[in-house]
Amino acid sequence: MVKLSPGGGGLTITTTTLPNGTVGTSYNAVLEATGASGPITWTLDSGSLPSGLTLSGNGTISGTPTLSGTTNFTVKAASGTEIATKALSITIDPAGGGGSGGCNSGFFSAASALLALFSLLVVRKR
Repeated sequence: MVKLSPGGGGLTITTTTLPNGTVGTSYNAVLEATGASGPITWTLDSGSLPSGLTLSGNGTISGTPTLSGTTNFTVKAASGTEIATKALSITIDPAGGGGSGGCNSGFFSAASALLALFSLLVVRKR
């Protein structure tokens, strides 16, 4: 939910979702807003960002996440006398996350290559 300052200003945070991150992998996302009467300063209004991430005053969330999980927080955008807040969340996936590129995929690729090489050597000796 977005709350506007008294006086109704037009400042609105337009970011609705943030991309997932991965433990140990650099993360970067930029918060966006419209209707500002001047430059926007971004701060964390409540909660906290995932471990390893920070929010800069220009609305950039960046860093390298260190723990997996979903973190809920509220950001605040301020421009002149206008203020808007918005609840957001970021999900950080474990390193190696599974799927087609899990942490063992490199091992199995290397093992398959070695097995193929060994098979070629055995066939050549016959």
